[in-house]
Amino acid sequence: MIREVPFKLDFLCVPDRPASHWPVLMVSLRGTTSGRAGTRASTAAEPAHAALQGRGFPLYRCGTAQTKAERARGHGGRAPAGDIVDPAMEMAMTTPRGEVAGAGGAATGSDEAGGAGLSRRAMGLLLLGGLGAGRAAVAADPFPSKPIRIIVPFGPGSGSDTATRIVAQQLATAFRQSVVTENRPGANGSIAAVAAARAAADGHTLLLGTGSTHGANSGLMARMPYDPLGDFAPIGMIGVFSSFLVIHPSIPAQTPAELVAYARAHPGTLSYATGNTSSLIMAEMFSRELGIDLLRVTYPSNPPGVTDVIAGRVSMMFPDISTSHAHVRAGTLRALAVITPGERSALAPELPTVSETVLPGFNYFGWVGLFAPAGTPPEIVAALSSQLQATLALPDVVQRFLQLGAEVRAMAPPEFRQFVQGELTRQPALLEQVGIRPQ
Repeated sequence: MIREVPFKLDFLCVPDRPASHWPVLMVSLRGTTSGRAGTRASTAAEPAHAALQGRGFPLYRCGTAQTKAERARGHGGRAPAGDIVDPAMEMAMTTPRGEVAGAGGAATGSDEAGGAGLSRRAMGLLLLGGLGAGRAAVAADPFPSKPIRIIVPFGPGSGSDTATRIVAQQLATAFRQSVVTENRPGANGSIAAVAAARAAADGHTLLLGTGSTHGANSGLMARMPYDPLGDFAPIGMIGVFSSFLVIHPSIPAQTPAELVAYARAHPGTLSYATGNTSSLIMAEMFSRELGIDLLRVTYPSNPPGVTDVIAGRVSMMFPDISTSHAHVRAGTLRALAVITPGERSALAPELPTVSETVLPGFNYFGWVGLFAPAGTPPEIVAALSSQLQATLALPDVVQRFLQLGAEVRAMAPPEFRQFVQGELTRQPALLEQVGIRPQ
């Protein structure tokens, strides 16, 4: 909090730097009509030198070889009572029995220790401390001071990538700063997670975390290259994603039951693509629970897997709706069912859920959320979280998520941290259930 402390100031030695870099001082200059009139030391339109000199206020450059006598000549012939010197800023002032206005009103200053007001030296120290604080405030630029980068663990066109770009657009408007999406697919999201964890903890590099980076990877990797909780500061959850069960149109199946029957009649001939842990877990649960033999083909993210299913190189997949919906509409993929957190998808209400057809209780969802590197100042995390919550409340954003087959699900940092803790237990348990062990 900035507290205004007006006082009588005779002259000031200012830093030889652009006025825009000066701290803003609220001072009561000699000759003002009000006992607490404020004069800013610098503005963009009125440089500090002109502002103060225009009030008859002598100024001197810091660090110049000016003698006390030279200063006195510019100070009406009176030598300053004393100098207070700082390596970066020098100031000298005299306040003979000047008035100091504080929160409790005006008090008469005194040169004597123990006087009713502040002595010249005490006032000098007070102002110098204020200048030092001003320099510190200037050095710590307001957030954000440069473009924000959001690292996405999967490729362009994936559900997580599209969701990030929707959010980034709104954050850029809110912060009046560029927000850049950077895709770093590979190693099931761990490449992106490590890059974000090692970034400067200043809020300008963030991670779009998912159920892969902050859940399943702890059940897939024997030695994690990052700590999902210890290396990150949760900012907030963004949303959850539903998925399709899609097949290549050449496979003679129109329903999940027909697909299961075909797979059982032709063991070892069908394959599935997986581009993240959500699609991996769904395919393995589907295969094991129904007793069918499927060959796994792994991709760095869902879009290239979808491409290979379209080309007929892979038989089927469980991609997020946002990645595959356009291809389903075009007829290059055939959707047999949806996998959602609960009910049918509003984007394809004609399709049943897997749960209501061949696997009761088969409900699964992917999720995305925003993280900062551990050690990011709490006030920056709070600012990011506040803007994220505001973004997710916008009707346009909610609608755009629905068009992706996703649902906005905002969570503040404390709630989101608890959710992630639960995922670090739930996801590895699901992997173990389908027979996948850490490697």
